[in-house]
Amino acid sequence: MYPRLELLREFLREDGSIWITLDDEEVHYCKVICDEIFGRQNFLVDIVWQHSVQPKGYVDKFSIHHNHVLLYRKSDKFKINALEREEKDNKAYSNPDNDPRGLWRSGDVRNALYLPNLIYDVITPSGKVIKPCKNGWRWSKETMMEKIKTGEIIFNKDETRIIRKIYLSTVSGRAPESIFFGEFVGTTREAMSEMKALFGENTFETPKPERLIQRILTIASNPGDLVMDSFLGSGTTAAVAHKMGRRWVGIEMGDHVKTHCALRLKKVID
Repeated sequence: MYPRLELLREFLREDGSIWITLDDEEVHYCKVICDEIFGRQNFLVDIVWQHSVQPKGYVDKFSIHHNHVLLYRKSDKFKINALEREEKDNKAYSNPDNDPRGLWRSGDVRNALYLPNLIYDVITPSGKVIKPCKNGWRWSKETMMEKIKTGEIIFNKDETRIIRKIYLSTVSGRAPESIFFGEFVGTTREAMSEMKALFGENTFETPKPERLIQRILTIASNPGDLVMDSFLGSGTTAAVAHKMGRRWVGIEMGDHVKTHCALRLKKVID
């Protein structure tokens, strides 16, 4: 695995990324290797993929319902693409004060790290004093005053705290989450059904559903990008990449490349 990962790193563009699917037994060892090859600073997330929703096995053992997807970037030039927003993503937004700028939700006003210039009192319209957060406010005093003036920062009813407004009109897409639920990206059972629909049978133990690969390619790539799958298998990644307007390269050994992968890709192209 070590030599292959070293080689794959060389294949990556500076704005590229690598996604590795593993189970509980292998993920920790692989992360140590990847930290050395790609650098710990380039580790982005250990995604939990819910590959099963049906209980299985014996009652005296855990029923394993997840795999891990390790994500590393080649460098800080890699940029994550936001996912498309759905109606359910906007439930937190409302407009209780009839703000002409539309729906909004409250946002964090605290700074993550302590900075002396962000430690200052905020004076309310009635003259009350609101003390700063532990690490200070999110903005300088000048910026805070401007946000109060424009109405982006308001006060609660008794003027004991400030409220930051994040407007829905300023939000584009939604951030990818570290848990991929089977409901939204598919499960192993769904992948097996896809195999049977394509080939009349499933000869792969752990096929990946197309929706999982689609989610990954949406986050990690753009139309025209080159996608490499170093374990081509049944050709799921290649098929999804083609459908999404990506170029692709696949690496695999064995007769099933001709009997399954080639047949699948021919159906996609046709």
